[in-house]
Amino acid sequence: METLLVHRDIADAFLRSCGHALQEHRVELRGDERTRAILGPAVALATEQDWRTEYLDLILSIRIVDSLKEAVEHIETYGSHHTDAIVTEDEPIAQAFLRDVDSSAVFWNASTRLNDGGEFGFGAEIGISTNRLHARGPMALEDLTTYKYVVRGQGPLERLTHRNAHSPLMSPVSLVPYVPGSYRSHAPSHRLPRILSIPSRKLGIAGSQPSPRSFAFDTILFVQARFRVKLRKPNGGIGLPVR
Repeated sequence: METLLVHRDIADAFLRSCGHALQEHRVELRGDERTRAILGPAVALATEQDWRTEYLDLILSIRIVDSLKEAVEHIETYGSHHTDAIVTEDEPIAQAFLRDVDSSAVFWNASTRLNDGGEFGFGAEIGISTNRLHARGPMALEDLTTYKYVVRGQGPLERLTHRNAHSPLMSPVSLVPYVPGSYRSHAPSHRLPRILSIPSRKLGIAGSQPSPRSFAFDTILFVQARFRVKLRKPNGGIGLPVR
């Protein structure tokens, strides 16, 4: 933990207890002016850079805040968006914290050390990510893989442009979980979303453009799902549902 934010209502009593205990364990404390007024000049004055620094050392920055909003604003401004926690008995405050803090993992009355691939059941952790896509938080082997759709038709290739969503051409497709070497076809019928231009990269989000225009079926889509796709239309050709 690099930064400790303490509400003003408990700051005096809490910091006199917690701060002195940390100092006894040789933790270097850096704080704002209100923190130093409580703990004394042994606490160094925190700088703007301190709020942004991951020390990876026995150093802790402390700031006293007046509200949850101020705490969240501090986290969103200076935090790494990896792991953040709140300790409180006030459930509405906790729920607001969990909702508003945009980090890969948020905790309520739990140790931030639990943000770990092994603890989450992902297997051996091979890295961490603060991105939103395609992996976020603890990363395991699966996060180094990507996915694709395999599109199989039963008629001539056809290029669809500007098709009406209610055209008879559009028909349900069967989305079958794709397992290499497996040809099971008992999955339920679904409709595809509005589709999908082909991006150049194979990792990260793919196939996300919300337009059905100019799509050719002789391509392979790299997307975030593992399905074998069968497309049908009433005359036996291939069609694209967009509803």
